[in-house]
Amino acid sequence: MKRQDIVTILFTFVVGFAFGMYLYTIGFMQDFDAPDVQSQQELSDFVLSAEVYGGCRNTCPSFQILADGTYRYLFTPTAGAEQIIRDGTLPRALRRDISEAFNKTDLATQSVKTQPAVCNSYTDGIDVRYRVTLAGEEYLLDTCGTAVDTNSALWNTLVKTWNYFETGSI
Repeated sequence: MKRQDIVTILFTFVVGFAFGMYLYTIGFMQDFDAPDVQSQQELSDFVLSAEVYGGCRNTCPSFQILADGTYRYLFTPTAGAEQIIRDGTLPRALRRDISEAFNKTDLATQSVKTQPAVCNSYTDGIDVRYRVTLAGEEYLLDTCGTAVDTNSALWNTLVKTWNYFETGSI
């Protein structure tokens, strides 16, 4: 092989490699979506915190869900046992249910304070308190002290959420 042939082969390889990389980045890479990186403002647009209180005393569970679907669930399996923290991401179906059920109108309606005659927690039963931040506004829902509607889509979604944390299925 002559020197001219070697230079031609190397030049063809370099140009072909550069052209292939160009086609890869311009054509193929556009098929994949880059992961959405949320700003701190977007993450604080929705926060759902729940805490159980009453007869469970030191074993009451609680959780927090952020706008991106990540959660932190804290529970104690039995009295006297160590608390367990479970982190993860909610299933897509449950995140969709939460985004559809949580709206300002229902939250404002169900967060109106009431004076209950009797609460479950008064007699060693269990009550639940939810703190919801939605679009910069904070709402408090409490089974003992606010006008919750247990037949609403909002409440049914909260029941599904607890069920997911307790059983691992929706």
